[in-house]
Amino acid sequence: MSLAEALERAAHALPAEADVIRPANGDPMQLLDGLDADARPRVLAWLLVHESQEGEELAAAWAEAEEGIEAVAAVDEASLPKAGRKGLRRIRHRLRSSGAAAIESAAPTPVVSRLRDVEEEFARATVSALDPTGARMVALVESHPGGGARVFEAIIDDERGILRCDVYTAGRSKVRQFLRRLLSSSGLRTVEVERDEARALLARAETFHPKSRSLPRGFSEWRTVLVGDVDAAAVPGVRVREALGEEEDAAAARERVAARVRESELGPWLPNRERLQELGARLEAELGDASGDPEAVLEPLVVELFAGEFGQRTAFRLREAAFVEWQGDRPDAARDLLAAARGFEADPVDPVVGRALLDPLVAPILSRRADEGAAGGAEASPAEPA
Repeated sequence: MSLAEALERAAHALPAEADVIRPANGDPMQLLDGLDADARPRVLAWLLVHESQEGEELAAAWAEAEEGIEAVAAVDEASLPKAGRKGLRRIRHRLRSSGAAAIESAAPTPVVSRLRDVEEEFARATVSALDPTGARMVALVESHPGGGARVFEAIIDDERGILRCDVYTAGRSKVRQFLRRLLSSSGLRTVEVERDEARALLARAETFHPKSRSLPRGFSEWRTVLVGDVDAAAVPGVRVREALGEEEDAAAARERVAARVRESELGPWLPNRERLQELGARLEAELGDASGDPEAVLEPLVVELFAGEFGQRTAFRLREAAFVEWQGDRPDAARDLLAAARGFEADPVDPVVGRALLDPLVAPILSRRADEGAAGGAEASPAEPA
């Protein structure tokens, strides 16, 4: 984890300092200048508790300035776990060797409650990007009363509801490793999210869970913890929309999203099997009777398909994809996705992205139609003279 990423975690855990931490964008000296004398050791101590390597990196940078040395001196060493203590001692030893008076004279003042921060450390949540079917993983972590941590892993889908929910306990070091692997995986991109946002995603998925299928046992048994009375509308996509606002050139943004869909970077999030069969049959029939440009037949069908609930679901998925891009420091890509989402909420629906999403269904039909046309043309051609 980089220092900037570790500081973003600190901003979540220390809301009073978040307005200074985030604008610093991982720059240790800008952060030092922005924080007051009481906040500096509090932020440094938090990192030394939760991300000891990055905490030591911050302490080493701050040790180049008088105010930073005072912050290093003010951290209560006894409040830190072993790794944090060792990192802090290395920096302090280096400062003592160089004759820093603040380290020699300052009496350590407790500035952080270790118990409180350790509890906060394991109150975390992550969410993955959506897979091609529209499913994603939501993970919540909380401290276990008997020690260690309890982990909830759920696979959810806007149409199929709660697909899986596993609950297990593990030691805190293993949970830290699990979270780091999850957030750095080369598979589906996974990002951190506010716990109530993760719970809102679970609550929303529960509303779509088919009555004909029982909820997974893990979800039913832990529903109060996983959902409780959370506002199901307060999902991550709402936060990114409020943060980034409108894309100025929405038409160009939608074209870029459609290109990403065609390159298999996004979607296709097709309708369910019954709806696909119905749509395929209609396409076959209408294309068979049509002459000229097949896109003229396709566009009204695309608009019709995405005009109702399916279009709203697609808009939701695009906003959720925008959140993942935003958290991955790709705000331009996030704005494109937000513009595409608004296209599905327009009246009539903008067909550009919808046409790209339906290409896995449409392309084989058009290809078959073209082959049949070519075969018919060959049969109609007169035989060449011997």
